[in-house]
Amino acid sequence: MSSEKMRKLGGSLALRLTLWYAVIFTVSFLVTFLTCYLLLSSFFQRQLDRELRAEIAEEGEPLSVEPAFDAGPFYCLYKRLPRRLLSKGAPGGI
Repeated sequence: MSSEKMRKLGGSLALRLTLWYAVIFTVSFLVTFLTCYLLLSSFFQRQLDRELRAEIAEEGEPLSVEPAFDAGPFYCLYKRLPRRLLSKGAPGGI
């Protein structure tokens, strides 16, 4: 191939450098985004697990399955609600 054909196929040096810059920037951005996403999701998952374990420890025993067909389908849930939610003065209380 002549150098004229190479120039037409490859474009100018500025175009090639721009394309390389765009590829490198895109790959770097994706690696950085993926790393941040994985680190943050792991952090928040551990924090949520820690908070749930603390709440379970504070409330007492973990939830257990009890047959409560006579009292209705939501009786077990009602029994397990924290007492602070059931008091009339509490925000959102029943």
